[in-house]
Formats: sequence, C-alpha cells, structure tokens
Amino acid sequence: VPNLKLLQYNFDVIMSRTGRQASRSVRGKVFVEMVKQKKFGKCIPVYDWNDLIYCSTSLPVIIPPSIDGYNKPTQFTVKIAYHKEINLQVLRDYIKSGKEPEGPDDYIQTCVHALNAYINYKVRTSFLSVGRGIYPPIQGERRILLQSGEELRKGFCQSLRIGWKELLVNVDTCSGIFCPPGNVVNVIGTFLGYSESDLKLGLYDEDKFYLNKILKGIKIFVRHRDDKRETFTIDGLSRESADQTTFKNGQDDKNST
Repeated sequence: VPNLKLLQYNFDVIMSRTGRQASRSVRGKVFVEMVKQKKFGKCIPVYDWNDLIYCSTSLPVIIPPSIDGYNKPTQFTVKIAYHKEINLQVLRDYIKSGKEPEGPDDYIQTCVHALNAYINYKVRTSFLSVGRGIYPPIQGERRILLQSGEELRKGFCQSLRIGWKELLVNVDTCSGIFCPPGNVVNVIGTFLGYSESDLKLGLYDEDKFYLNKILKGIKIFVRHRDDKRETFTIDGLSRESADQTTFKNGQDDKNST
C-alpha cells in the first residue's frame, strides 16, 4: 500500500437543457472527455464510474466540455465538490497490525474503494466495459458466434481484497452477449440466418417479433451529408415499411418520409 494521501471529490453532471442529472454512463463519458481535453491541467484524477473522483493533488477550476450529440453538441453542467482527504497509511497499518483504526467504521473500505478506482480506471477506458465486466478485444478465429448471430465474449472483473497482512487482487471471469458490428442489414441476416436475397422477399411475423426484441436498445451509427457521423438508438421496428413511414418536419410542420 503506498504511503500517500488521496483527495476525494464528489462528481455530478447535469444536463443543461433539461436540468436533470445525467445517467452513470453519461457521467463516465463526460469525465473521459474532460481528461482528453485536459480540463484538469497537470492533475491525473481517476473516476470510480459512479460519482467520485480521486486525485493525489488538488483539482483546478475547470470548464465542462461539450459532447457531440445527435444534431448539435450537448452542454453539461459539471459539479465537483471536495469531500475529504484519505490517508492510505491507515489501511497500511491496519493490514500489518489487524487492529481497527480510530475514526469512522467505513474508513478502511473507503481506502479500498479508492485503490479499486485506480486499478480499474485504465482498463475501463482502454477496453469495452459493461457493468463491472471488462471485455478485451478478440481477434479472428477466437471469436465465439452463437447460432442466433450474437457474439459471446469472455471478460473479467478485478478488485482489491484485504488478505492476511497483504492486499490481494481478486480476478473473476465473466461473459457477455453482444451484437456483432457491421451493416444493419447484414447483421439482421445473421440473426435470422437469411441471405441478402432472402431478406428481399420479406419477413414473417415471427421474424419481426424476434428482431423487435433483440434490436431494441442497440446503438447504430449513420453518416449523413458532410460525412457527419450521428448515433441513434433503435427503439423498435415500425409497423409500416420504410417508404410508408412519415415523420413530422419541425420547420414547416409537414409530413416527410
């Protein structure tokens, strides 16, 4: 255990347009973007992927970033408030002696939580992570594709545990099912086991029911004019075909396809 002190900060992100608190995933994206834009100066903070920041030095006054949304950058209000100082020497003494330290009952767990934030921050920003699971990239023949067309990935979870007079790194294996990358039409064909010519003949009702269930919530990327890349989340399958589906045009309040 390093003999140093860490500063703990509360981290909150508010959507400027709605005034509501951002979700956990959005808070993580905002923090990573702030690090990329060097909003913290020479400080090297880490995020616990919930609502806490840890740093060995005081954080400077910062300006929150804007992140590209569907049509224009989304503005955020970031609130960072100093909470307390964490002395890791207390954890070090506890491991060596086994005696409970003076002070709050959860102080040891607070120290362990801070160290867990440090050992997980790098891998969570380098690889795909869902929940506590971290999934490194898989190459070529090592990919596991299920009959349904989905991809099974193996990952791991890691955390620090207090052992007998030492700290231990506990590593557990985990697995997750993911939608394979690719063109949406090709991915749908993979899910259903249909070729491109089969898809042109149309889909049965049971196929539509299955796709509506499996595609909901999946993110897709679309490139429009000026090669602008926009992100959308699939809400479900429409009842009408694409050439019959209309939308309200916000400018002249007319229907357009």
